[in-house]
Amino acid sequence: MIPRKQYSKEFKLDAVSLVLEQGYTRAEAARSLEINISQLGRWIREYREDSDGQAFRGNGKLTLEQEEIRKLKVRVKQLEMEKHILGSDGLLRQRNELKYSFITQKKKTCPVGLMCQLLGVTRSGYYGYLKRNTDKPDDARYQTLLEVVREIAESSDNTYGSRRMKQVLNARSYPVSRSKVRKLMIEAGVQAKQRKRYREAQID
Repeated sequence: MIPRKQYSKEFKLDAVSLVLEQGYTRAEAARSLEINISQLGRWIREYREDSDGQAFRGNGKLTLEQEEIRKLKVRVKQLEMEKHILGSDGLLRQRNELKYSFITQKKKTCPVGLMCQLLGVTRSGYYGYLKRNTDKPDDARYQTLLEVVREIAESSDNTYGSRRMKQVLNARSYPVSRSKVRKLMIEAGVQAKQRKRYREAQID
């Protein structure tokens, strides 16, 4: 018989903290920690029912110093995630579709709720975006197209809009419409830089 895996009190408190303090859903937290979601649910329930700070009694009691260190670690981790999210190439100034694309790319390592909060979008808006994009093909050709779009954008220093991007893709034997190019650019996280307009100085 395989012995049941034992978890320390500190581990359980950290797991509960992901959901109650850091914005993870139960599914996200369970997947991140590689534990069963029902097991996590039991820990959360026990923590909430605790009234004297003695949750998870069978695993020992943390000293005040240990508890303070645990809370500091949780806060440091959250601050690191916030710094990573907010420091992502001026993402706050981008349109929502690019924010949603970023959230999709990072949701395995950062909680969706926290990213939505920091980026100024709603969870319902994000999940609506996912629903609208569930019909996108997941085949090798589509993934290749995304990589080609990123490569073209990088080689052009992100100066190509959808019109120029379409021309290059068509020239490379990728017959795509301009509307599809726009969707591909959003999915690939690509946005053309705005060109600065210069006015000729007028001589009085």
